This record gives sequence, C-alpha cells and structure tokens, in this order.
Amino acid sequence: MIWAAPLELFSEIALRVREASPFAHTFYFGLTNGSLLYLPTKAAFAEGGYEPAVSPFTDRAESDFTTGVVRFLRKLHEPWD
Repeated sequence: MIWAAPLELFSEIALRVREASPFAHTFYFGLTNGSLLYLPTKAAFAEGGYEPAVSPFTDRAESDFTTGVVRFLRKLHEPWD
C-alpha cells in the first residue's frame, strides 16, 4: 500500500503507521500535492527546534494523524461486498 500526504513527517510517525498497517508492504510518500510543512512527533515538540517552531500543528497532531491513517488503511483492507 502506498499512502501519501502533503507533509514532511518525522520518520517515527511513518514507521508507526507501517507497523500498524494491515498490508504486507506500506510505503509513505511525502510532500505530495503541496506542502503543509512538518508534522513532528510529540517528543519533538517537547524538545523544541526548527521543525516544531514552523509547524502549523500542535503536539496532538502525531496521535490524531497516526490514528486516522491507520483507521483508513484498515478500512481499505476490509473485503469488498
């Protein structure tokens, strides 16, 4: 499965999605169809630095985004009627 978003994800987020994906192979393509800048991890927000400072997201975004993407991948993996 290939999934994409207009974000530069921290690698930990893409790896969590891959681990939770029901597909045998799951790949992330970033910065597709534009750019919403960085989606740092919650830990990166706590540490500070450039990426969290310019990100339009909050430290909750990692959890919300990961949950949403995994839910979507699981739905895609369900058998079709």
